[in-house]
Amino acid sequence: MTGTVGIIGRFSANARGAGRRIGAAGGAFALWAFAIRVGAAALAFLTQIVLARLIGEEAYGEVAGAVTVLGIVVAVAVLGLDTAAQRFVAQYRVEGDDASLRGFVKSARILPIFVGGAVGAVGVALTVAHDPVLALAFVMLPFVAALLAQEGVAKSFDWPILALGPTFVLRPVLALGFVLGAAALGMGLDARGVMLAMLAAAALALALQTLVLTPRLARTMPAGPHRHHPRAWFAIISPIVVGDIGGLVASSVDVLALALTRPAEETGIYFAAVKSLALVQFVAYAIANAVAHRVSALHVGGDRIALRRYVLRACLATFLPSLAFAVVLVGLGEIILGLFGAAFVAAWPAMAIVAAGAVVLAAVGPAERVLNMIGAERACAVVYVAAAVVATVLSFTLAPAYGVMGAASALALTMVFEAVALAIVLRAALR
Repeated sequence: MTGTVGIIGRFSANARGAGRRIGAAGGAFALWAFAIRVGAAALAFLTQIVLARLIGEEAYGEVAGAVTVLGIVVAVAVLGLDTAAQRFVAQYRVEGDDASLRGFVKSARILPIFVGGAVGAVGVALTVAHDPVLALAFVMLPFVAALLAQEGVAKSFDWPILALGPTFVLRPVLALGFVLGAAALGMGLDARGVMLAMLAAAALALALQTLVLTPRLARTMPAGPHRHHPRAWFAIISPIVVGDIGGLVASSVDVLALALTRPAEETGIYFAAVKSLALVQFVAYAIANAVAHRVSALHVGGDRIALRRYVLRACLATFLPSLAFAVVLVGLGEIILGLFGAAFVAAWPAMAIVAAGAVVLAAVGPAERVLNMIGAERACAVVYVAAAVVATVLSFTLAPAYGVMGAASALALTMVFEAVALAIVLRAALR
């Protein structure tokens, strides 16, 4: 017993030490990001419970499928500019290249609206006749893409509240308010009604984010000419987009496999189990967002020793809290899932399987973000394309045959593959 306590004590001390060093190097961004995402996790959890109870497992499964497709397609619409912003903004600020800074920020804010609108229009045309719920997801696409792009810009200037608040707090609060308002007025809610509420929330959140971000950027960046480098930008962005799409497919195809091959209620039950583990993933998200543009600055400065030490501390600061949260959430899993409804408790074993995979993936910390910041975006893209292929094969093999447990096993095995591949590539890139 004493030995166990000692090990836990050393783990806690290491986690605190890593956290302090990341905090010192990353300012308050990681703490703000984590606080906002924890609050957002609670809010999202409440929203999912309300939706599941208001519209039932089957309609909830339809919404889950549509939202999952939106999450994949938005990677095309945003063009990797949300991630690239943390690289190019840091680079241009270090170099003092204000004209290129202004040009990139302007492009990053405008392009996703047009691309999202074009892709969304095609998606609506293809789906509106046979799947109106999915069609509404495509209508939402340009708003969500613009929110993500502006989030990336705000992150690059160390504005965590402005970056994360609109997407992770304001948007779900508005959506929940619209849904509860409709229910209070006695309006019959179904999957389409929920998607309309989400659409209105996304549009309003984007408008408010833009109203705050625009004057703040004007105060921060000195006025002057805009210099654009589309060929250089897209040489870097293209593999990031491929990697983003691969990563989203790898983490979402399990839900799609269930939606296409099993009853809708199974998709809803599984989606609730996976979403309940969001706090584990938020640790990695907070650390990744805190270190991204600082990794870029260290890379530009050429200090490889400091860069390797910084990345190692980021990995440690990601893994230990993720492990702790996973243990707590799985331990309380049956209680948590019971809040959605009695039928959802059956997904607890699947929740435990996915949690194990998430902990393994947390061991490599912000590897994906680091690789994109240090010029290894092509190698990173290869990893995520490979992970997408592995996930697709496993999901469409296991989910149709074994349902929720098959989908969970496919996702967990994909996470293990992703962790091993990222560790190998990151080690080589940091030599």
